[in-house]
Amino acid sequence: MKLLVTGSSGRIGRAAIERLLEEGHEVIGIDEVPSSDMRCPFARVDMRDYGQVLDAVADIESGI
Repeated sequence: MKLLVTGSSGRIGRAAIERLLEEGHEVIGIDEVPSSDMRCPFARVDMRDYGQVLDAVADIESGI
């Protein structure tokens, strides 16, 4: 399943990404600031910008 994790650079977001990747999911992380240890594709998105959010979720099956 293709999943989107918001706040992917934070502690909870990084932990969620690790777990989802271990379970075999395709994960995309979004945040305003990328993490240096990101193990999945990353998109810089300001959640207050509706257009950026729509672009980020265009082909996502579910989000966290």
